[in-house]
Amino acid sequence: MVGEAIANFELYVWVAVGLFVVGLFGVMVYEKSSSRSKQQQPAAADDKRSS
Repeated sequence: MVGEAIANFELYVWVAVGLFVVGLFGVMVYEKSSSRSKQQQPAAADDKRSS
């Protein structure tokens, strides 16, 4: 039983690495979209004040 778990350990490592990379990519996309929305909000607020 222990031998089988160690034999599949490499698969678990690759799955963990893959999930980590996907998580990093997701954080980068979230940060980029978050910074865009923060830049656009003041412009939208200025438009409402002028009308």
